[in-house]
Amino acid sequence: MDTEALEQRLLERQLQSWHRLMYMGLGSAITIMFHVVNPLRDAILLLALLYTTLSGFYLLWGDPWRKLPFTETRSKVIFGHLFASWLVAFGIFSYSMLPPLGMALLGYTIFLLVMYWQIQKKLSVTDEMFP
Repeated sequence: MDTEALEQRLLERQLQSWHRLMYMGLGSAITIMFHVVNPLRDAILLLALLYTTLSGFYLLWGDPWRKLPFTETRSKVIFGHLFASWLVAFGIFSYSMLPPLGMALLGYTIFLLVMYWQIQKKLSVTDEMFP
């Protein structure tokens, strides 16, 4: 087998691990949404926000992942991480209600919707090319 095929199989296996980690990120984001008082709240919020956001964008734009074609599973894992980061950002905004955070959340929401739309468009073109 050539190295490119082996590398693609390795990345596909790693995607399964990222899929499981996505559920961890979603769980922590939902927990934060319902969490009211904790002295370590800010550190937990920061770590959850950094983890979910960086993981989503790493899977979307990271060098080893760019080589793989977009599949439905990969897009679900990516946007699962990014949705978890949106939930954390929404939790931070709903706790603080600061207008600049509201504008940042609105901008992030629009950005995620545009990215989701573009990826879904790529997936539908891929499906048409290879029925």
